[in-house]
Amino acid sequence: MLPRLKKRPDFTRLQKRGAKAHAPAFVLLALPNELPHSRVGFTATKKTIGNAVARNRAKRRLRALVDSYFKEHPQKNQVDLVLIARLAVLEHDFSTMEKDFHTAFKKLLNAFK
Repeated sequence: MLPRLKKRPDFTRLQKRGAKAHAPAFVLLALPNELPHSRVGFTATKKTIGNAVARNRAKRRLRALVDSYFKEHPQKNQVDLVLIARLAVLEHDFSTMEKDFHTAFKKLLNAFK
């Protein structure tokens, strides 16, 4: 499990300076950091996702997605990530979301090279 981004300045820094990749179920923002580890944050808005139950479910699915990816693919690059949930995250097939995350993350890592 990766350390979490919890403070608003971290989220706004990624929004302003980070690279962005879109998938049907989420938007992925990434920015290299100077820490010895990667960090991750999750966003699910009431406007996009709906009530608290749906937002919590969306964030749980995104957390599971990131945890499964980083267990299989240990990182050499330290990055800050933010996943912004889209409405499709509630119904989208998890294996498809894993493929989308893998593709989006690779695309962002290549953008930093």
